[in-house]
Amino acid sequence: MIIREPNSVADAPVEDAATLKQQVFARHHKGSKKTHLSPKSTIVVSYMGVFLLIMSMVAIGYQPPKQSTSVANIAGGVSAGAKSGAGQPSVDQIVATNVAANIASQAKLPIAPNVANQSVSLTVQSQVAQTNTETIAKPQIVQSSQSRVVKAYTAKKGDTATTIAEQFGVTTNTIKWANDLSGDDVAEGKELKVLPVDGVLYTVKGDDSLTDVASKFNTSVDTITAFNDLELTGLVKDQQIILPSGVLPEEDRPGYVAPQAPRAAAPSFTGVPYGTVRFAGGFMGGSMQVISPYNLIPGGRNIYTATNGGANGQCTWWAIERRAAMGRALPSGALGNASDWVYTLAGRYAINQTPARGAVIQNGGGYGHVGVVESVNADGSLTISEMNNYAAGGNFVVNVRTIPASAAGNFNYIH
Repeated sequence: MIIREPNSVADAPVEDAATLKQQVFARHHKGSKKTHLSPKSTIVVSYMGVFLLIMSMVAIGYQPPKQSTSVANIAGGVSAGAKSGAGQPSVDQIVATNVAANIASQAKLPIAPNVANQSVSLTVQSQVAQTNTETIAKPQIVQSSQSRVVKAYTAKKGDTATTIAEQFGVTTNTIKWANDLSGDDVAEGKELKVLPVDGVLYTVKGDDSLTDVASKFNTSVDTITAFNDLELTGLVKDQQIILPSGVLPEEDRPGYVAPQAPRAAAPSFTGVPYGTVRFAGGFMGGSMQVISPYNLIPGGRNIYTATNGGANGQCTWWAIERRAAMGRALPSGALGNASDWVYTLAGRYAINQTPARGAVIQNGGGYGHVGVVESVNADGSLTISEMNNYAAGGNFVVNVRTIPASAAGNFNYIH
């Protein structure tokens, strides 16, 4: 009989097999305990490593914040093109310092205050850099000690615009223009506006631009902008600003009176003066001169043979011919006697009692009479031209004469 030595749990006796299992389990459990750590301990170790790395970088690279010298200066020696981007912090710097500040604060490390200050400093620098990518520079127009406020002054007895101007060191025109003074006199007790510099006090209108204002008042855009701090806002409607060295246009100055348009002078005629004459229709007054008809109509129009719808040598012939020479031709064809013209021309021409140059002057009675208004004079009298006024010589005779203003409203005028 062959006796075999046990080599497995299955081959061992029951007691020996149980003992063997306990030994194997014990050996396995003992080895596992040496290599196992809890998850919480691993996370803490990892965070500590990252934290120490960040703190090392911050501690090595940290510098206290420095005051920026790139600021706007109204007295201005700063170049308009000076860039501020060179010292602008990056986004990475800001994020890193914010994270470091939070961790250092929670861990209550000694470096926490420094890191927090650095974080705030970088954030502020970033905000300033975003607001001003370039330094705002002003030309040397305004001295830093110079006032830019409009002062109020109550005039005293004996004050004039000139003496007040001398008192405040500005020109007389500056005082006059700001206070709507047409003369030098100033009433006692009058409240005056006194500008700090020579120029114009101006209220901005809705459609104004800096270029237009500068051009109108003979100053510059830079001067207006710098003196009134308009770099960011520009012009604002109804805002009152000062235009240093500005000049008020003549038509805007106090007391300005626009020149009157010259009246058209009465035509110059040659001929024989007749003095006071009787106009057909019974009106008196005025003076008369006989003239050559070719002073007023083309030389090719023969007064004896040319036909135009009016009878040769009569007042109607002349009125038609003269109107045509003035570029205001009447309808062709017969218009009837002069007394009929207000009917034959009604509806086609304005007819009233208001005289005007070029209008046909007409009155009725019998055959009636017509002429042409050459001018309305400054005193209200009229200068007319006509043919066949019996006082001037009758048929084919052309004359000019005046109708006094007192009689001008007694006629019809065909325009």
